[in-house]
Amino acid sequence: MAKIAWVFRSVTVGVFTTKVLSASYNTGRESQYDTYSPGGLTFTIDNSTNYVTNFNLADKITLRDKVPISSFWQDFYISSIDLNDAGGNGEGSTATITCVDVLGRLGRVQMFNKVIATNPTMTQLQTAFTAEMPPGTSITAVSPGNSDASNSAAFSSTILDRINSNITTEQGTLYQQVGSVLLNGRSTVIQPSGISFNRSTAGGNEIVYTNLIRKMLGDNYINSFTVTPENYAAQNAFNTAGQTLYGTYSSELASVDNSTGQALALAQWMVYSRDDPEALSFTLEFSDIYQDTSDFMIAVQTANQSYTINYFNPGSNTPQTKEQILQGFQMQMTPEETVFTCFFTPLTFVNFFTLDSTTLGVLDTSRVAW
Repeated sequence: MAKIAWVFRSVTVGVFTTKVLSASYNTGRESQYDTYSPGGLTFTIDNSTNYVTNFNLADKITLRDKVPISSFWQDFYISSIDLNDAGGNGEGSTATITCVDVLGRLGRVQMFNKVIATNPTMTQLQTAFTAEMPPGTSITAVSPGNSDASNSAAFSSTILDRINSNITTEQGTLYQQVGSVLLNGRSTVIQPSGISFNRSTAGGNEIVYTNLIRKMLGDNYINSFTVTPENYAAQNAFNTAGQTLYGTYSSELASVDNSTGQALALAQWMVYSRDDPEALSFTLEFSDIYQDTSDFMIAVQTANQSYTINYFNPGSNTPQTKEQILQGFQMQMTPEETVFTCFFTPLTFVNFFTLDSTTLGVLDTSRVAW
């Protein structure tokens, strides 16, 4: 029996879970190189009695994993409806309802000549856009950010565009809870979630995966990088040792860094944190059948996004462990089972430098010691 008993609720009809045949959910991104796109919820209902007339554009839909106390709670807004009408008396007709999350709403909120003041990256977003958020939503900096974002005298784009610019500059992340967008500076992201994935032992904060894909850095290997700040000259950094060994692999990004020095530091970090072609990212799947996923559902709605993945190399009995950052995840939901697909990238991608870290090194008297 599935552990998660999802509850679907609409502002117009209340709980309508019994009408839902299946659903899918996605949030976040697949890698740190991707920008954040709108996430959402898509669900198919039994429409034999034309129940779909209860739903309208922009209606708020709430998804919770249980009531009255939920581990997971997120709001969505209807964006489109597709009708699949059966013949005869209409028995067996369905309707598929697509909803967007708060980011989807912010991708449709256009600014024009908005003045934005210099601030730490995450604080700037909260300060600039709190008053512009759609009703019932909010944007909050969980931490202010470790880099500063430059001012804009006439910002004219969507709120989502600026969110992505600041997160790229910060190398931070975001997550959502109920109707809120919550912004993580990179020093917050690296804090442990307490969740560990393995292939055989379930219970509490231990989640058993059913499939694990290990991906080497491959096409994302970088040894030459350019950062182009909005208000400053472009900055270049090179890993000459890597270029000598592998040839030149270049990449670039546009930022809102508040100085050439900060932009150069970002470029330098990009080439030296991504200098190993064998660095691993992971995609893993797990199911809620026969294991309680409540701790995971709580963790994905907190600021601490560092997870432990335990695995074995083929033909070896030696356990391997990697610390990873959760970038995004998907869920496929039916009455029988919920299947999760999670996307991770190396913890080192977001850590510029941390003193006395159990996973990233300890500052010794004359060197970094492990």
